[in-house]
Amino acid sequence: MINSSQCRFWLNRLGRMGIAAVLLNAALPLAFAQGRVATPAPTGPWMDKSLPPDRRADLVMEQMTLDEKLSLVHGGNAPAGQPGPQPRALGGAGFVPGVPRLGIPDLQMTDGTSGVANTGRWARYATALPSALAAGASWDAKLAYEFGALLGKETRELGFNVSLGGTANIIREARNGRNKECWSEDPIATGKLLGSMLKGLQDQTIIGDVNRYAVNDQENGRQIYSANL
Repeated sequence: MINSSQCRFWLNRLGRMGIAAVLLNAALPLAFAQGRVATPAPTGPWMDKSLPPDRRADLVMEQMTLDEKLSLVHGGNAPAGQPGPQPRALGGAGFVPGVPRLGIPDLQMTDGTSGVANTGRWARYATALPSALAAGASWDAKLAYEFGALLGKETRELGFNVSLGGTANIIREARNGRNKECWSEDPIATGKLLGSMLKGLQDQTIIGDVNRYAVNDQENGRQIYSANL
């Protein structure tokens, strides 16, 4: 049973991590849907880019209501049996409503392992990039950077600001259905190539992630099997 003190701890912890990631890049727009006008940025002290991200997160959290904190933890997907996602959602791979009055933008997420996937309601074409496995076979960190830069550019142009797909898992099982998303069988090569790709992605003002960090070794039954180390 989680008591109120534990609940406050996790809300603060999760909120601080999420807000710090968003506030790191003030270039992210506050609105992405076509035809919408961005809300003017607030002028609170948390908007001061000279402050450390953790300090800015602490400052903005002091201004947030409990409902606003909960919305960042839960995201914007409707519960089962309820109407669809919020109108602002672009329909990609996930949506977390922002807090416009505080300058926290919506998080519009899409998948991006071999190019932009789930391109959403304003969908158009996106470049089909090589699989991460094929790109990793080049052993070329500069090429991995260019891979990420193109992925980030097209992610941004489609209205998203989060790309999910930086797979850090290494290949252990030849029959794994997600091997194409892995960069290598080797942890050092994977780290260097994936790091270069994420640098290219984030240089396009897109939030990138380290996805499927370890031991995602089979696709069949992946929601239920136990991986014991």
